[in-house]
Amino acid sequence: LQARVNALISDANVNDPWLLGWYLDNELWWYQDGAFVDRPNNTVVENYIAQPFTSTAKLAWVGYLEGRYPNIAALNAAWGTQYRAFRGDTPDTLQVASQVTAAGAEADKMGFLKLVAAKFFSTCAAAVRARDPHHLILGVRFLPQPTLKPVVEAAAPYVDVLTANLYNKDFASPDLSAIDDMATWSGKPILITEFTARAADSGMPNGFTAPGKVVPSQEARADAYRIFLDQLLARPFIVGAHWYSYADDPPLGARLEQSNNWGLVNNRDQPYTALLDRVARYNRNVYATRQGQPDANLSVPSPIAPAFGAPTFGGPVRLVWSAVAGTSGYTVQLARNPGFTAAQSYVTAAPAYTTAAPAAGRWYWRVRVNSNQPDALAYTSPWPFYVDQVAESRPLMAADWPWQPSAVQAITASGNTLGFSGGRDPNSNFATISGTLFGATSDWSSYDYIALDATSNAPAHLVINLSQRDSDKSFAWFATLQRGDNPLVERIAAATERDVAIRKLKLDKLGALSVGIRLPAAGQQLSFSNVRLMRVQRDTLSQMPIIIPQTVTADASGTVDLDWRDYLPVTTTVAYNIYASDGQTRPGNTNALPLPTLTIDAAAQTSRVRVYRDPGGTLKPMQPNQRYYLHIAPVDAWGQQQP
Repeated sequence: LQARVNALISDANVNDPWLLGWYLDNELWWYQDGAFVDRPNNTVVENYIAQPFTSTAKLAWVGYLEGRYPNIAALNAAWGTQYRAFRGDTPDTLQVASQVTAAGAEADKMGFLKLVAAKFFSTCAAAVRARDPHHLILGVRFLPQPTLKPVVEAAAPYVDVLTANLYNKDFASPDLSAIDDMATWSGKPILITEFTARAADSGMPNGFTAPGKVVPSQEARADAYRIFLDQLLARPFIVGAHWYSYADDPPLGARLEQSNNWGLVNNRDQPYTALLDRVARYNRNVYATRQGQPDANLSVPSPIAPAFGAPTFGGPVRLVWSAVAGTSGYTVQLARNPGFTAAQSYVTAAPAYTTAAPAAGRWYWRVRVNSNQPDALAYTSPWPFYVDQVAESRPLMAADWPWQPSAVQAITASGNTLGFSGGRDPNSNFATISGTLFGATSDWSSYDYIALDATSNAPAHLVINLSQRDSDKSFAWFATLQRGDNPLVERIAAATERDVAIRKLKLDKLGALSVGIRLPAAGQQLSFSNVRLMRVQRDTLSQMPIIIPQTVTADASGTVDLDWRDYLPVTTTVAYNIYASDGQTRPGNTNALPLPTLTIDAAAQTSRVRVYRDPGGTLKPMQPNQRYYLHIAPVDAWGQQQP
């Protein structure tokens, strides 16, 4: 074990001032066969008892009982049993018995469970302490249950902080009794290492049942976050909480756990702003809340359209956000930078505003209710969008989609209008109807977007699938039809971004585009029209100058800090790809490198790099006293980057 720990913890880890500590494991099962059910005779002790009579685990169980009782008669008297002996090779001995169900044995089982847990925690903690004496030991991220009391008591002497993953089924009134018990039993501070809520309006299947019910909307997720944190902050032994997780997995993952709305952002790094803005606001006020001074006004608008990172195509831009009850009006700002210097401000009583036609390029917008709250709290986070001119728009056969209702027959199609009167698809929690568009084009590679004009009285979802000609390959992704009167615009290439393995879809081989509509609410109506492919004008790569970092600093831990704030990006720059490779051969340009080491939003012009890719493309930690080559490449809204 010590050799394994020594290999896992590097010298850089030991001396890292930003490292909080070490988990010894994650969600270890202390129940029989890993079944997390609180009932008698269902701890991991049952697995010890079920072992063959010659196993060391079984002999440890028997030895523990021999230390508890002077003889077998005393054990039988306590348990109400009739064993002949502790040891032996016949069925009437404890050594051979494959199960023990006597009620009198429960206390001894709990005692043995505590012994097993103490052995685990003492052994692992000693190995970590021997390698790294500087950082905290953070427990094993319990799934808390009442029968864990012996385990919690056993862990307490060997950990600095107890950790628990706590998933609540009732978001309006979360049950924290198990956490209260853990604090009482251990006397240790507690860090919540996972909690979450999922929403139906995300477009994700949300098929995993373990973490509880699915709430209707991102606003309801924000409510769940606030209520849960309010409960935690009222408990002085709570030292932190970690939301699970930062980003959604791909919507069509290999396992049920993957196809869920876990994230603060979706799997293309687009934020759920109705959730994220309220989470950010709550977090800025967390210390005041801890001291009994919660923020009384947590209501902030939620940006709706233009969607985060979406292009608009010439002419005025209509900004749309959610209404906030009780406000006297809104102030919306438009700027060329996320700091909103030289911003254009507009005051309106309605939750929408149509601007004059902005110049081409990247823009940001944000909105706030008119109140006496400081801007840092009241404004939503900056939301980028892009203004460009349409170079070509090609209509698809919108009026002739061959709609094929599947298991849900309550959907009716009349012209371009769908009506959903009730019922749900049991496999997805959404009603679904789908059809296929066979475009006449043979080469889709020169088109950037599919656009769909749609209106809905509630969020709806588009499920898009691209099929490749002469191949069984297909690629799918989800998009949300935003409320408001702006079109849904999605990059065709987005279907190739699910994971690295299928990033190389050849759009000139595309055979068909299938579209499914998912309606999360009974009685919902959806109208669509004018489905089209779009090609847009763009800046050329010659307008993207080479980046020369202002500073490059490295420290002894294998960390490199990059700063290129003196670089002036062109207006279509949306991100930077940062490449790091080993120092064996100096690459001539990024074409000679594997995938980027990381990608960051163009609003940032500094970054910290700790890993590089080897010639095979595998990510590895940077090591002190080694040579590496780094490239910074600007990326435009169409995925083009500087060579």
